[in-house]
Amino acid sequence: MKRLLVLAALVAAILVIDVQPAAPAGDTRGPVCANITNGSVLYSTEGVVSADVFLAAPACSRLTYGFTVYDTSGTQLDATTTYTACDPEVPRGGCVHFTLSLGTSAPSLICVSGDTLIRGHVAHHAPDIADASCSTPVPTMSVTEGGSGAQGFH
Repeated sequence: MKRLLVLAALVAAILVIDVQPAAPAGDTRGPVCANITNGSVLYSTEGVVSADVFLAAPACSRLTYGFTVYDTSGTQLDATTTYTACDPEVPRGGCVHFTLSLGTSAPSLICVSGDTLIRGHVAHHAPDIADASCSTPVPTMSVTEGGSGAQGFH
């Protein structure tokens, strides 16, 4: 009987240790460098999108950082994309700067989103909440030509 009680206590302890709370919906899945904390997006009248995507930690080499632009109907716009490191928003944070050239025939209102990917799987997507101006397959934030948008991009 004593052995059964010890065995039952051991199994219970293992179950308590092994159970982990589920991550809240929309939360980052992966390392800290995958967490998008904020962003700053500029859209020039020449059709150039310039975005700084801020991270909770410096960018990791094992992650892929992406930035996508759509028109308001949800069609992804083809663009030549480049990205480089940039100055983080906070100490020990990270930043990835994206530049996309849409050309002068680009729409006056675009919808943007950012992702961090681990082996092709989304670790984090920004923004968390969809902008009502955008009918896109994923939550996006709208930016007007000649304007900026940085609120809620996390």
